Amino acid sequence: MLLHKLIEELEEFKATPNEEELADILEVIDGIVHAYNFDMDKILALKAQKKEERGGFIERILLEKVIQK
Repeated sequence: MLLHKLIEELEEFKATPNEEELADILEVIDGIVHAYNFDMDKILALKAQKKEERGGFIERILLEKVIQK
C-alpha cells in the first residue's frame, strides 16, 4: 500500500508542486524505510556517493543517452 500511496503523492506533487505535497512524499518514504527495515543513514550515504559519481539535479542537466564502447 505504501508504494501505491507514493505514486498517489507523486501525482499530487506533479499537479501542484509545493512544499506541502513534497512533505507528503517524504512522509511516505519514511514509512517505506520503516516497513522494509532500511537504514536511512546508509540510504543517505548511497545518495551522496551516487551524487559524487554521477552528479545531481541541482544544475538541471539531463543525461539523454549513454554510448558504450
